[in-house]
Amino acid sequence: MAAIAGIIASTTEDLRCIHAMSGSMSHRAASEQHLWVSDPIAARYDPTPFPSTAPHPARACLVQRPATSEEATTYDNERFWLAMDGDIFNADELRVDLAARGHRFRTAADSEVVLAAFKEFGPACLERFNGAFAIVLLDRHARQIMLARDRFGIRPLFYCAQRHRLSVASEIKALLCLPELRARLERHTLVDFICHGNPARDTASFFAHVQAFPPAHYALVALDAPTPLAPQPYWQPEALVPSTEETAVVTQFRDLFHTAVALRARHRQPIGACLSGGFDSTAMGVMLREVMGKNTALHSFSACFDEGGQEARTAITLASGAAQSLSNTTYPMAEDFMAELDTLLWHQEQPFPHPARYSQWCLMRTAYEAQVPFVLESTGTNRLFGFHEALHTPPRQGLSALLPWGRSTSERALARLMPNYQPAPPMPEPLAFPLQASGHNGMAFGITLSYPYLDHRLVEFTQRLPASLRQHFGQPKALLHKAMEGALPEPIRQRHGSDKLATPLDQWMQAAILPAFLRDIKQSRLPLVPVIHGGELRELVTRQLHRPDTALTPILFRLFIANRWMQRFNIAPII
Repeated sequence: MAAIAGIIASTTEDLRCIHAMSGSMSHRAASEQHLWVSDPIAARYDPTPFPSTAPHPARACLVQRPATSEEATTYDNERFWLAMDGDIFNADELRVDLAARGHRFRTAADSEVVLAAFKEFGPACLERFNGAFAIVLLDRHARQIMLARDRFGIRPLFYCAQRHRLSVASEIKALLCLPELRARLERHTLVDFICHGNPARDTASFFAHVQAFPPAHYALVALDAPTPLAPQPYWQPEALVPSTEETAVVTQFRDLFHTAVALRARHRQPIGACLSGGFDSTAMGVMLREVMGKNTALHSFSACFDEGGQEARTAITLASGAAQSLSNTTYPMAEDFMAELDTLLWHQEQPFPHPARYSQWCLMRTAYEAQVPFVLESTGTNRLFGFHEALHTPPRQGLSALLPWGRSTSERALARLMPNYQPAPPMPEPLAFPLQASGHNGMAFGITLSYPYLDHRLVEFTQRLPASLRQHFGQPKALLHKAMEGALPEPIRQRHGSDKLATPLDQWMQAAILPAFLRDIKQSRLPLVPVIHGGELRELVTRQLHRPDTALTPILFRLFIANRWMQRFNIAPII
């Protein structure tokens, strides 16, 4: 992975804080190469870092820590300058097409393909990319910068627009290096998270004045007037279903799935896959083995818990055997989660709704120890098979009115904890939210994660299936079952749900998390108080320790994580 940091100002300013921004993300890439652009003089490149005390009067300053020293940063006699975090999976095909149009390449890097494609097609080049990327690209002749993000928000890009300055970065902690930006709470996002487990929008941030650049969008920013930012969409799913005959549809789906895995495995060795023992991940692992052939080493990474017992271990063994992989198993525990929580929160940057995020952290550490830098993950099947339609819910109103005593235990608890706040109606989790969290876990250990189920052509195909075919296949994932028929062990193929394979939230809460939460409350380490009624929270946590109610467990975990996150980043709440 690479790191991007940039500041674009409408007037010439001293932009020396760019070095602190870049330094805060040194874990993303070890390279010390810095690219910076100074207007109106000229673009300049220096392979060594500038002293952090050196003033840089400029209108625009852009720094990149590239993943490799081979990445191209300029094109067309330094007219175009690029900072990119990500991969273009179909770069080889695009390079052939662009070469036929007269473009010449000096490197084999994806970044040079991006530069040449932008010169040839402008922002429309984004529609041709099959990849995971965040892009900041300068056109010196047009005196403008293009920001862009991949279709699903796999690679992060955050921004802050203040005082006629636009600042962008791969991580929020880099933006917190800006002298004018204090770590303050965005309370509506926090309330939505506590109530529903996720923000209402894929551009939401838990930090005030910081937003995520929207997936599948681009924005053209003038050097002379960088704000306001006006992102524009560049992707609308297209219909790709030429037949309504079952066999043809299954065959086409399987071909697209094979290609999606093959593109992400291209030029990536050694490579591995996260296998939970469930159907989705096992299907991905088996397809990866098919792509790589029998003679290439393939690693698999799995998390196992005592609570899952022998059934979980058997499922992981079956999955690893089906993929013919070298199995690497990690055993996350509640005590380890508590010991590493501060470090995990620092890399995650925002609260997360379930301790499964720590299990994935352990998987990435296992991949690092096995020296496997590229890993496939099965995230995205809900989006692929249409589980993300909006829910029909009542309009926004106060919790005390929305959640009367006749409702569930969790709703009554929320009404007492936050009687005056107004959460958004419950919505499916924005896909970019867990994707960027997974990416942060990977980059902490130098691991690049890829998601073949989120190949845009595969998503377009499944979401445009005629209603008659959806009814014919029955269950949403029946198409995947049909496509992988005969390739998976029957116990895995018939598995419905994977509760015994998941991180055991209830057990971890009782064993370690709730006692720690109660200590925080008793010792007045409770920055949540301006949002949450402290007395009600203490009573709720105490009662849960002695008389556990599984309906309250998810809410209490989110409250605990939100409180620890505020402590970790010294968040100042907006009251």
